[in-house]
Amino acid sequence: MSGSIAPLSEHGASAENLDMERLAADILGRHRSRVRELRIVVTPKGVVIRGRSATFYGKQVMLHEVRLRGLVVIANEIVVAGAPVSVVPAG
Repeated sequence: MSGSIAPLSEHGASAENLDMERLAADILGRHRSRVRELRIVVTPKGVVIRGRSATFYGKQVMLHEVRLRGLVVIANEIVVAGAPVSVVPAG
């Protein structure tokens, strides 16, 4: 599970894509316990962040980390999928 970036265009990698890939890997390296995947997708209007987090706090940390780098986040599509909670019937 590593950080990755979607291509800026269908024509292949660019220097900007490599920078985004490095950014995603850096953030993952420092916050691996909070996020399982991180993907930064570049669009003409800003970036979309995608991934999986166990908590809503982890989702917010990822948003904050990307914004600290001066990127405009137009969508936060990080899915919060924590550990399943078992329900004990009252009885």
